Amino acid sequence: MRFNQKIGLAYYNLTHKAKYSVKMISSIMLIMIIMLYSLLLLLGIERYYEKLVVDNAKENNIYLELELDGGIRADDRKLLEQIQELDGVGQPILYAAMDLPKLTGNESEWYLMSDRATISYGDNKDVLRCVKSDVLDVLYLGNEGSYFMESDKDYFAYYYEGENLVLTGTDAQKSGDVVVSDVFLEQFGVGEYDTLIGERISLYIDDNLFLDEARLVGVYDSRVSELAGMKYCSPVIYCGEQGETDSLMIKEMSVCIPVIGWENAEDINQSLETIDGNQKTFFDEYSAQILVYVNRIKQLVYYIVLLIMIFVIVAMFLSLCGVLVNRIQENTSYYAMMRAVGLKSRDLLGLLHMEQLLLLLCAVFFTMPFAFLGLLLVNYLLQNVLQAEIMLSLVDFVRIDLGCIGVVYLGLIFVTGLFSLRSQRQQISVLLKK
Repeated sequence: MRFNQKIGLAYYNLTHKAKYSVKMISSIMLIMIIMLYSLLLLLGIERYYEKLVVDNAKENNIYLELELDGGIRADDRKLLEQIQELDGVGQPILYAAMDLPKLTGNESEWYLMSDRATISYGDNKDVLRCVKSDVLDVLYLGNEGSYFMESDKDYFAYYYEGENLVLTGTDAQKSGDVVVSDVFLEQFGVGEYDTLIGERISLYIDDNLFLDEARLVGVYDSRVSELAGMKYCSPVIYCGEQGETDSLMIKEMSVCIPVIGWENAEDINQSLETIDGNQKTFFDEYSAQILVYVNRIKQLVYYIVLLIMIFVIVAMFLSLCGVLVNRIQENTSYYAMMRAVGLKSRDLLGLLHMEQLLLLLCAVFFTMPFAFLGLLLVNYLLQNVLQAEIMLSLVDFVRIDLGCIGVVYLGLIFVTGLFSLRSQRQQISVLLKK
C-alpha cells in the first residue's frame, strides 16, 4: 500500500468515527498540556536557581586582609596556611591595588590618566602611545595563578552566553607576567591582541619606568567589570614577588579564598572558629546556607510536580488506552477482512500508525494556543512573582514541546502496535466470524 493510500484510508476511518477521534484528540491534548506545563514550570525553577547560584557564587569566598611589614607577618601567614588546609577551599588569591599617584610622587592626585603612560615592547623597543585617554590603575597579584576565579568565568559566561572571559592567551600568571584588558590595549591603538602575546612590555608613566620587561600572557574582556555586582577588574594585572611590595609601597594585601560548593559552609565556619580565624576573616555563611535550603526546596518541588504529572498522565493514558483497545476490538473483523483481500500485516500496522499520527498532529494543532499560554504564564511568574530577570525562550519552548510530542507519539505507536498484533493473532477465518 502506497503512502498516499494509507493517508487517505486513515483519514476516511477517522472522519467516519468522529466520536472516537474526538475522544482521542481530547485525551492527547490533556496529556500534552499537563506534561508541557509541568516541564515548563520545572525548567523555569531550574533557570531561577541557576541564576541564584551564578549570582552568589562570586561571594562564596573567605576574605582576609593582611598587613605587610617587609612581607606577610608570621601570625597572618600561619592563619593563611591553616585556612588552606581546610576541606572545601580553593587556591587563595593575594592582591593589592597600587597607589599610582603615590608611586609617581604626586599624592595630591586621586588617579592617573592613561595619556601619561607609554608602552614599549619587542626587541626593537617599539613604542605605543595613548590614543584614547581613560583612568589608569594597576593591580598587584601577590601569588602565581589567576586573579579570575572559576566563579568569575562562570558569571561572565552566563551573562555573555557562548563567550570567554579571556579573549586570547591565558589568565594564569607567573612572577613577572602581566594580563591586561582589551580596552587598555585599544587605548594604545592595538587592535590585534594576538600580536603582543608573549612579548616583553615595559610601562612608563611620565617617561619614568614603572613596569620593566613584564611578559604579556593574556587579554581579558573588560565587560566583566560592567556586570552588576561583579568585582572591578583593573586594566593591568601584574604578578610580582613578595619582595616587590616594599618598592611598590604596598602595605596591605587582600586575600580571597574561594569556597568549593555550598554544602560545607557550616563546617568551614566552625573550622574558622576553631583556628580563631573569625576575628580576621569574613565569610558569609548565611548566604551559603540559604542557597542550600533553596536547593532542597527546589528538589522538593521537583518531586511533587513530577509525581503529580506522572500520576495524572498515567491515569489519562490508561483511559486513552481503553478507548484505543475498544476501537481495535470493534474493528477486529474489519482488519481481518482487509487482510483477507491482500492487505499485509505491515501495511495494517502502517495504516494504524498513520491514524495515530493524524490524531497526534490534530491534537498538537489545537494544543498550541494553550501551550503558548503556558510559556507566557511561566515567564510571568519568573518576571513578576520571583522578580528574576530571566525568561524562557522560544527555543526552550520548542525543545520541550517536541520532547512531549515525541513521548506521546512513541507511547501511541507502542500501544497501537501491541494491541493490534494481539487482536490479529488468530486465523483470518476465525476473526471474520467475530
